[in-house]
Amino acid sequence: MINMKNISKKIKILYLHAGAELYGADKILLELLTNINKTEFEPTVILPNNGPLIAKIKDKNINVQVLPYPIVRRKFFTPFGILKYIFEYIKYGFILAKFVKKNSIDIVHINTTAVLEGAFIKVATGIPIVWHVHEIILSPKIMFKFFSLMIQTFSNQIVAVSEATRKRLLQSKTVKQRKIKTIYNGIESTTVISLDKKMVATTLKNKLSIPQNNKVVGMIGRINSWKGQEDFVKSLEVVFSKNKSTHAVIVGGVFSGEEYRLQNLKDVVSQSEYSDQIHIVDFSSNVSDFYALFDIFVLPSTRPDPFPTVVLEAMANKLPIVSYNHGGVTEMIEDRVSGRLVDVQNTNLLGKAVSNLLEDEVIATTFGNEAYKRQQKLFSINQFITNFEKVYKTEVQNESKD
Repeated sequence: MINMKNISKKIKILYLHAGAELYGADKILLELLTNINKTEFEPTVILPNNGPLIAKIKDKNINVQVLPYPIVRRKFFTPFGILKYIFEYIKYGFILAKFVKKNSIDIVHINTTAVLEGAFIKVATGIPIVWHVHEIILSPKIMFKFFSLMIQTFSNQIVAVSEATRKRLLQSKTVKQRKIKTIYNGIESTTVISLDKKMVATTLKNKLSIPQNNKVVGMIGRINSWKGQEDFVKSLEVVFSKNKSTHAVIVGGVFSGEEYRLQNLKDVVSQSEYSDQIHIVDFSSNVSDFYALFDIFVLPSTRPDPFPTVVLEAMANKLPIVSYNHGGVTEMIEDRVSGRLVDVQNTNLLGKAVSNLLEDEVIATTFGNEAYKRQQKLFSINQFITNFEKVYKTEVQNESKD
């Protein structure tokens, strides 16, 4: 049973999110919860399942509870799945709406488009909804149109994580420019940068049987249809042919029910003549340690990545970054200044860009330093929090005028 004592006159915010892991949007939610001004705001979080994010939130002494409300996933894309989703959506929508009323919640923050319960809560309570969009949906078009309509109709303010995300939503012709703004995600750099990178890197190399004098290129991200792990592996043919004393590390896990994707990736790696130099590591809570291991960070997402948190983290760790030239990363990295942006799905150019940085340590170090400066200047935690606090205050003020 969900309950919370109504003990203050702070602005009470209920956060709903699509999961409880520690990937990009999960980490950004945690940053927001951790750094928001607790003298003015009282956050409460309800997540649809258990996971490592819950312990992290509890460590911050923030009220977090679990309620298995449905999230839009492919498992529901069948006739029976659709009926199951509708039943659970209505059931848990009523519970969430009751919670909002009982606990005098002032604002509901919906973190990602997959949490459609925001629409139910809006209809049932009339409370202001802030919809935080972390996705760029290209296909199927009917889903893009549907999500856009839902977000436009049932939100008071839409926040896009990048200009690329905002522009894609406006292409729907449904989302109105006056309702949407861009707030770049920010991270707390001190929580990312290890106190002793050399020691962490040494430990990880020993664990993975990588020679201490070998360089490492790596990527971090969920193993799915578009994060580009297979493109990364293909690009390594170019990298390893020129840089024999180099290893590659792929860090990431899969959604439950999609374990076949991990096996497919392992099969691709096994077919490479350099398979002994490629390491696949399951995602874990200490994933940030891998930034200490990497000499170069690569993110070859084959679809536009809205605003990849892993790139933010790589920037905060002064790593040179190589990525495909689309999505939010083009707003994060300046080509040939703080990293390299190459043609989408051109694995040959991807490999050459990585090789060039491996061979030129001066340029690699310069790119890493410039990436760090850019993260500090444009994507700091202070800017991120200040911008969201303004949104919350504005919505509460607007509600009081109505």
